[in-house]
Formats: sequence, structure tokens, C-alpha cells
Amino acid sequence: MTLDTKEALRAYYLKKRLELSQERVKEASKKILDQLKELKVFKEASNVAIYFPIKNEIDVTELIKVKRLLLPRVANRDLIFSYVSSYDSLLKSKFGINEPDQSQQAIDKAEIDLIIVPGIVFSKNKKRIGYGAGFYDLFLKDYKGTSIGVCFSEFIVDFQSSDYDIACDILMEG
Repeated sequence: MTLDTKEALRAYYLKKRLELSQERVKEASKKILDQLKELKVFKEASNVAIYFPIKNEIDVTELIKVKRLLLPRVANRDLIFSYVSSYDSLLKSKFGINEPDQSQQAIDKAEIDLIIVPGIVFSKNKKRIGYGAGFYDLFLKDYKGTSIGVCFSEFIVDFQSSDYDIACDILMEG
């Protein structure tokens, strides 16, 4: 199998990620969470946006014990972030992802200090390949806060990115 397209990389590494043991996912998630909590930008952030993990993604949901967090929902082509006080209040989206319901007040992008960004693979220059819909690239395009990509160390690879791919400010691996 050649991995010379984003689609091939996405499929190959998503399959590899799904094969990871729960022990590996927990170990990498803990390592990243410990590093995140020590960052000055995290400590000083008032509004922190995260994602709800699916398909063996790095699990950052434990951050709710330390910060008031925002989670995204998809509206048209945009990510809309709202505060979440409990994961019990989330609803399954059409993509099968837990997200805040539409009644939750959206927080303006300019008010989000820090966003934790998921990805299937990242490059050394902090660009990412996600699931292919481009929601995070659209969000990050004019985002003024700090973005932190998180991934498994074995999922940092070289790939040909496009002009649409937006690099994160920081890449953390576990």
C-alpha cells in the first residue's frame, strides 16, 4: 500500500489507531494531559475548547476537572463552541459525536483562548490530517488564540500538505 495521498494516509493511520490498545490510549492521553496542565498558556486560558474523543483519539476530557471547557458542534460548515458542565448533557450528532445541543449559548471564536485540536496524523511542521471534512482547518484559518494539536508519537509522519491545511501552534505527542 502506498501512502502518497491524504486519503491513503487517513485510512491507514485511522486503521492503526483503531488497533491501539486501551492501555496505549490511556498512557498517551495521560502524558499529554500532564504536559498540557503545566503549560503557561493553558494555566492562563479562560476559555479552552476541546473535542469529544472518538475512534481511539487522545482523550482530553479529564480537563473538565481543572477548567471550564467548550465543546464543538457542527452547524453548516462551521464549528460552534459552547460551554459544557457535564458530559451527561451531550447529544449524538449526525456524525456520531457527542456535542452540546443547539440550546447552549455559542461562544464567539475571538473569546476562545486555547483550542486542543485532534487529528489522525500530524506532520513535524504541526499540520494535520483529520477525517477530511475540513471543519478544524476552517476554524483555525482566522483563529487568533493558541492551537495545540495532540496525537500519538507514532502518528507524526511526513506528508504533502496543501494550502488549506492550517498548522497548529504547538504539537504534543504521547
